[in-house]
Amino acid sequence: RHQFSNSANIALSLESIALMKDFEAIVGTPIDFHQDGYLFLLSKSANVDQFKRNVALQQQHGVDVRWVSKDEARELSPGLDLTGVKGATYCPSDGVADPNGVTMGFARGAQALGVEIVRGCEVTGARLEGHRLTTGRTTQGDIATPILINAAGPWAKSIGRFLGLGAPVGPHRRHIFIASP
Repeated sequence: RHQFSNSANIALSLESIALMKDFEAIVGTPIDFHQDGYLFLLSKSANVDQFKRNVALQQQHGVDVRWVSKDEARELSPGLDLTGVKGATYCPSDGVADPNGVTMGFARGAQALGVEIVRGCEVTGARLEGHRLTTGRTTQGDIATPILINAAGPWAKSIGRFLGLGAPVGPHRRHIFIASP
């Protein structure tokens, strides 16, 4: 989705969604990707004010996002109970990608380029010489490497600590409801 509250995430979403659109051509594996739109429903006045600021910021980045009325929200999602809803935003180019398909697609693409993927192996630390990474420590032994990609999701902060770096990432549970007529 493009609907974020800061410029860095919006810019990342623009790059990510462009990649998802052309994933098969770029990575070599098809994925399940649908741009069906994303409708945010807001029930708190404080959220309405924040989302109005977010929409303005998103539009400054060229995102096709808009504030929608209750009637427009009902048109986008017929049968929606809008009791208590104070506002809504909608971006038609937001959507859903299959996370497992994307992960496996990246893995297959990397393996095709000679990358070895080790599963069931926990990163436990890192060795630095000065400010340069030399070794990643794992439960299966050390790996000499000048590069470590922190793709640990909700555990990214602990990986950053190994390197003496802050990673402003933490777990945040989300819920999604998908329905069809």
